[in-house]
Amino acid sequence: MRNQPTLAFCTSLCFICMSLFSFSALVAQENGFYELKISEGSSQDRDAFYDLAFNLRPTASIENSSIKIGGNSGYSNLPILKLTFHDTKSFSILNQSNAQFNDVELMSIKILTVGDLNNRLDLVDVGNLNQLKYIYIECYFECTESQIKEFITYDNPNIRVFYKVSKPS
Repeated sequence: MRNQPTLAFCTSLCFICMSLFSFSALVAQENGFYELKISEGSSQDRDAFYDLAFNLRPTASIENSSIKIGGNSGYSNLPILKLTFHDTKSFSILNQSNAQFNDVELMSIKILTVGDLNNRLDLVDVGNLNQLKYIYIECYFECTESQIKEFITYDNPNIRVFYKVSKPS
């Protein structure tokens, strides 16, 4: 008779521990993404950002100052929603009057080295990104919030800036 309460206690304790460990794994999903806190209104939920960033959308990829639209010919008639820079040397494309970027909501930038932070992004005078809502910066080295703030200049308080450190193994 005495073993039944002990067995029930051990089973309950095991269930509680497993629940706590699985919960911490779910919370850890958010830990890699940081948001620059520029204004009070930036504490909104991130669902729309995640939807744009990680689901298939019409995308323009820019590398070595050349533009590649999507991967399918089916994207040619759809408005470009994502703009991905694979290097930081191609920002001059934004200064060209390029009407295909009028609907861009997310700009994604890959920063490969610390030296790439010297190629700063200035969005103050860029007129063709009227719909821009999010900027997602992925650093392939250990970068800080202050480095990201120095790297990017923008004057629209509605733009939310996210960054992530992704050190390849």
